[in-house]
Amino acid sequence: MRASLSWVALLAILPAPTRGQATDSPRFDGRRLRLVVDSFNKYLIYNGDTVHQGGVLDELRAQGQRLTRIWLDADRSLGPLADTIVSSFRDLRPLENRMHFPNITGQEFFQWTGVSGWTRREHGDSTPLDVPLRRLVYDPANFDVLVRASDLREGLAIDIPAFEVSKNRVINLRGKVTGSATVDGHSCWVFTGDNGGVTVTFWIEKETRAMRRMLLEASPGRGLLLVAGDPTWRELHSDEGGFSAQFPAEPRYSERLDSVSGLRFHRFRVEDSVFAFFVGYADYLPDEIGRRGTRGMLNADRDAFLRAVKGQISNEHDVICGGHPGRGFVVRKEGGEWHSVKLCFANPRMYVASLNSIGGPASDELVLHFLNSFRIVNGRN
Repeated sequence: MRASLSWVALLAILPAPTRGQATDSPRFDGRRLRLVVDSFNKYLIYNGDTVHQGGVLDELRAQGQRLTRIWLDADRSLGPLADTIVSSFRDLRPLENRMHFPNITGQEFFQWTGVSGWTRREHGDSTPLDVPLRRLVYDPANFDVLVRASDLREGLAIDIPAFEVSKNRVINLRGKVTGSATVDGHSCWVFTGDNGGVTVTFWIEKETRAMRRMLLEASPGRGLLLVAGDPTWRELHSDEGGFSAQFPAEPRYSERLDSVSGLRFHRFRVEDSVFAFFVGYADYLPDEIGRRGTRGMLNADRDAFLRAVKGQISNEHDVICGGHPGRGFVVRKEGGEWHSVKLCFANPRMYVASLNSIGGPASDELVLHFLNSFRIVNGRN
């Protein structure tokens, strides 16, 4: 939830001054949060008009004593936006933030004595970040998670310092629970606050602490509204490829002719700084299929994948893809890169669907949704 970068950049409005005071000192606890993938429709609100602006995937995962949040934003105006926010699972003390936007990338490290790291503007050089501080500051991109991890109740108020990297300044994250409301049949707390001059309203489900709606206003009548749903999965039907699959954004198509084998590889891909969603296929020659057989073809493509990524395989198992034989497995590379893969052979065509993640494995929910969405709709026999 980075109001200071992606949202304000989209709104293109100067922020209003911070306001309001709060008195509570809440205790944040990661155990209060659901470790799932949430998805949202995103709408731009401008002088009474509402325009669909894209979709968001928001994943929380626990890795030992750390809580990692991965925010993937498929914005129609700004392009893909990604935040990876790492906090202490016990108390949500910020540890690291890796951001990747079309106009800026960077990495921040939070310590008790200050914030360090770097940022790089588009077509510019890297700028070091080293700001000494005398107190703990939080990450404003994680304001909504902090609220959800607090002791939500009537009258709860929050007033905590945070470091806004885009303006190299300390701000206050302020707000309070202002009441209750029912959203799409869910009983929610309503939290209203301020994040660096952006007025925020969160509708948080009381039972699960899931975010049902989120409103961000840089000025009255101008803002962004996020509504819980399943917006980012776009169904791709390829008549020529004979398959369908769901991607979090419109996939980019490419093809490559292998000069050695003579095979033409067709590829569909959506990627950002954290995840890559991939479906590809190629048609093999009858002689090779006859020589190897079905299992041999699957083994050969599995081995070729392992050679390409240079990783270790695990969890290998047989799968069925619309009546066609297949193989599923996971590959882990040094450095924390993971590949969850499904191979499907519809003679003479070999399909591969994979979800690649950096910094640890993707959640089971995300992997299963993508790989299970792949279907052969015109297999060749």
